[in-house]
Amino acid sequence: MTDPQPKSNDPNQPQADRPQPQDPPTDPALAAALADAEKWKNLSRQHETRSKANADKAIRFDQLEAEHAEALAKLTGERDTLTGEVAELRLAQMRRDAADTAGLTADLVQFITATTEAEAKKQAETLAAKLPAPGHDQGVRPVAKPDPGSGVSRLRAAYADRDQTR
Repeated sequence: MTDPQPKSNDPNQPQADRPQPQDPPTDPALAAALADAEKWKNLSRQHETRSKANADKAIRFDQLEAEHAEALAKLTGERDTLTGEVAELRLAQMRRDAADTAGLTADLVQFITATTEAEAKKQAETLAAKLPAPGHDQGVRPVAKPDPGSGVSRLRAAYADRDQTR
């Protein structure tokens, strides 16, 4: 077995593994096709170089996009919560206004359950009509004044006399 010839590092010396330059083709169509192929090879290499350079930027962009999505979801949730609270407060104010218009006291607002202004006013007016007029104690019996001859009055008088004699 013979030893292969050592390869020389001299770029001027042709080697078997190095492609040998070929003479330019004489056919103009073939020359144009080869030039076009070479142009596309160069463009492809440029695009590969750019895509490698942009890979880190793409990863960072994806991270930022995920962070912004989380922040947006959080803010959307807070907005929805606050919108609900505002709606509840407006509804409560509308019910209080309807009760005030009908002349109801603040403790009776809880009985107005309507969700629209017209319904709330109607409920407040119906409730006010069913309640007795202010100053009229319907169903309350008057308290009788104590009779001076009743047992309680006599006991008070007896204790008052006893305290004076001591």
